[in-house]
Amino acid sequence: RGRGRYGAAPGACSAVVSVTVVADTTPPPVPTPPALTSQMGVVTAVWDGLGAGNVAMPFDFSHLLVFAGLAATPTAVTDQLAGPGAVQIAAERGQTIYVRAKTVDKSGNQSAYCAVRQIAVSSVLDDTGLAEALAARDVAVAAPKAEAVQARAEAAVAHGVASSAST
Repeated sequence: RGRGRYGAAPGACSAVVSVTVVADTTPPPVPTPPALTSQMGVVTAVWDGLGAGNVAMPFDFSHLLVFAGLAATPTAVTDQLAGPGAVQIAAERGQTIYVRAKTVDKSGNQSAYCAVRQIAVSSVLDDTGLAEALAARDVAVAAPKAEAVQARAEAAVAHGVASSAST
């Protein structure tokens, strides 16, 4: 029922009107998998805001749920996005982080999960080849030291021989 108002005095009430609204049971499209990067011990998941097949999200799209973890099929919601954007996930160096997502519409309908993506977490510094470089450095430092010790020993022996010969 409604009551119109024109001027200072309210109008008469309208007749009762009934409206039937059909429930929305259609889930939004499956999202595109987020792109993953790892830098300084943090994984960044970037979503382009599109559905699988690069389709636009429908008008009743609400948000994207991001699931991340150490399991190949993560079930814990890590974060959510209201549109295209990025979420950051803290992790430890050497871990493999798995990420997947699903969309939710304003009626609460959820899409299926997108494909799972995974990434190995990098350290704060790029330590690729660090162990080999340190080993090579140790060899490079040890060789001249060994040569110097050998040269001193030979000089001492030569000096000792010269000292005994002069006496």
